[in-house]
Amino acid sequence: MKDRTLLSVTQIVDDDTGIYDVGSVDFGVHGELRDFLKSRGEKGKQDVLETLDFLKKEVEREWQEAVAERGKEVVKEIGGRD
Repeated sequence: MKDRTLLSVTQIVDDDTGIYDVGSVDFGVHGELRDFLKSRGEKGKQDVLETLDFLKKEVEREWQEAVAERGKEVVKEIGGRD
């Protein structure tokens, strides 16, 4: 299998330029996206948008799980104190 990166999402973990905030999220639109859209037309656009919608739902699901886990940790911390 061979693939191309059309879009990317990254977290900034180090910045010696002072441009970014460490911990912030950055994204990239790669040149291959335009070529992909030109060659795939409306179907390609819909595929990308559907994938982004799926990713949005995944982020929401992960957020809910992270909040639930953090809530359990806080309850343990509070419960462990006298």
